[in-house]
Amino acid sequence: MTIHVDARDCHPATEPSRKARFSEILGRVIEHWRNRRTARRLMDLDDHMLADIGVLRGDVLQTLGSGGEVDPNGSLGRLARRRKRRG
Repeated sequence: MTIHVDARDCHPATEPSRKARFSEILGRVIEHWRNRRTARRLMDLDDHMLADIGVLRGDVLQTLGSGGEVDPNGSLGRLARRRKRRG
């Protein structure tokens, strides 16, 4: 007697979680890319406009220069909050 087993049938419960995990990671990558693109656009603003939103030009340059693994939204937000607390 021969039993044929399709590998896809072995772990049907794990398949949706793989797809969900891939979708989650892809969503984060896209969001990260959009955030970096937005941060690059901040460089078009003058220093007074940047100061109005609590960011210095050096903050933007530092964040963009730190490599692609740093999410600019988090980094710029932390820098702005830190500066605000210092007064």
